[in-house]
Amino acid sequence: MNPMDRRPLRIAIACYPTIGGSGVVATELGLALHRRGHEVHFVASAQPVRYPGDGERLRWHPVRIPAYALFGFPSYGMSTACVLAEVADQFRIDLFHVHYAYPHAVSGYLANRMTHEGNPAVITTLHG
Repeated sequence: MNPMDRRPLRIAIACYPTIGGSGVVATELGLALHRRGHEVHFVASAQPVRYPGDGERLRWHPVRIPAYALFGFPSYGMSTACVLAEVADQFRIDLFHVHYAYPHAVSGYLANRMTHEGNPAVITTLHG
């Protein structure tokens, strides 16, 4: 099969939104995939630094970290997993590309197990 005959992928990218290396790499990779015709959804606690704004087949989904008195530290990893699963179900995501082993790889795995449709594949890019 000719790769050009395949339909565009729907990709969710979990990353840190910072100007540091992993956030820049993840955002630039997502933008390059978008330019090639793929649908890209960024999942991050803030809009990634190099993100140009929502457009056709390009969106940012914020991770909101709930405050819970019982725990001294917020559950960012579980919050990210929940947003990934919601995006996967709503947009029929084919692939999770997560940056950083912890917490994003764990979040991607959990989201994969939580999804109702298709269980998106999980790819992890390890940074640091």
